[in-house]
Amino acid sequence: MFQIQNPFVFRVILATAIIGTSVGIPQADGQTTVIVDEQFNGDAVDTSVFTFSGSGDESFFGRTQLNSPQLPGTFDAPTVANGVLQLELNSYNPFAPGRFFLADEIRTIQEFAPTPDFGLSFETRARFVDDATNPLAPGLIGGAFLFGVDTTAFPLVRDEVDFELLSNFPQDAIFTNVFNDDNFSSAGNFQFTSVPGLDLTEFNDFRIETTLSSTDFFVNDQLVRTDTTDLAIDPQDFRLNINAQGPEFTAAFSDEIQPTANPAENETFIFEVDSLVISEIDPGELPPPPPPSPVIYQDTLLDGESVSGSISAFNDPNDPASAEFYSIFGLQGEEVTITVEQRENDFIAGLVILEGLFEDFSELVDEANASRLLFVDDGNLATAPDGFGPFVDPSITFTLPTEGIGAYTLAVLNLEPGIDAGGDGQLNFLIRADGNLLPSAVPEPSSTIMLSFGSLILLRRRRKVVA
Repeated sequence: MFQIQNPFVFRVILATAIIGTSVGIPQADGQTTVIVDEQFNGDAVDTSVFTFSGSGDESFFGRTQLNSPQLPGTFDAPTVANGVLQLELNSYNPFAPGRFFLADEIRTIQEFAPTPDFGLSFETRARFVDDATNPLAPGLIGGAFLFGVDTTAFPLVRDEVDFELLSNFPQDAIFTNVFNDDNFSSAGNFQFTSVPGLDLTEFNDFRIETTLSSTDFFVNDQLVRTDTTDLAIDPQDFRLNINAQGPEFTAAFSDEIQPTANPAENETFIFEVDSLVISEIDPGELPPPPPPSPVIYQDTLLDGESVSGSISAFNDPNDPASAEFYSIFGLQGEEVTITVEQRENDFIAGLVILEGLFEDFSELVDEANASRLLFVDDGNLATAPDGFGPFVDPSITFTLPTEGIGAYTLAVLNLEPGIDAGGDGQLNFLIRADGNLLPSAVPEPSSTIMLSFGSLILLRRRRKVVA
């Protein structure tokens, strides 16, 4: 027995406008709105603007562990004095002596992303210290960069836009890098650029400008790189740090500096930041919207046939692009049963049935949103001790309504994303069709006439206990 509980909206965003945490007023050409203006004129890091690293896995990269207030003992925050921020890398690390350097990092609390109304500018004035007390050594990286992680993806992916000052190349060159939805094993889209006269032991201005159409890098107001293909424009915070990488980062590595287990042998290297200014800027010419993505059908179901499938454990059930699609064909009046067998305890499956086939998601959304979508659940709650059962697989029997030979779309959804006890990021299922079905047909134009409960049928069952 099925009972309609409430209407449900099935939608997809075809052109995404990414909105940053900062809210700005659209500016006339050439004007800017300053969001952060940090001149480091105080005596401590401004914790209303910046925060520090955590102490988990994220604090380790290359040969570096980031200092953190979450580590045992008293936290020594980076020094702010004489109008500069001093970020230190120490070869003695009491938390991992002889294995990792201990380094400073600050990051903005706020995240940023360009929108159609404004781009963003991140300008850092910085240098390596090179004096008798703290001489410059090879193998150091001074970082001024944007960083954000998509925690809904499996495996995790990141957006990152970097200026990396390499002490291996202290003059006449700069290293930049862009990561766009890249995993943590990716080397990114990096580039060395010749900048005659550049001296990384002197203060220089390093500026990143991001819009929806390009990422630009400037050194002392000179454009050194433009990227219009890898656009890392998801929300990101801005970070300043110093670090030392391993031999896998060939351009940055040097074995002349090594972590030490002896505190008496500690060496301190310093990356100084004179200022950080973050501003909204003119958005520039917006890129054309991307073409709609095609709807990909995994298989055509026949009578009595079960097909194996899987769906992301982190999908958005409101986004058709995250569904898994199948097709069936049959004559008007035939009775057909569709069943989704959930193969994992964490999977709560939904099933959407539409009349017609769809070439791309713009067509699917136009058709789906033109009519009502019904949310259907089993009303026999008394059989479940927690009032949310019973734990059965979605199954629906309906009569094919299209005149002649009709084509139909089946979409399998994950209605409760984010649960993944299996750890592989996928939830497995079998989908089965029973009825007098045909292997193919010339599809008629997709439409939204009623199928049983409505033009779209969403079937939901509660979690099934899998033996």
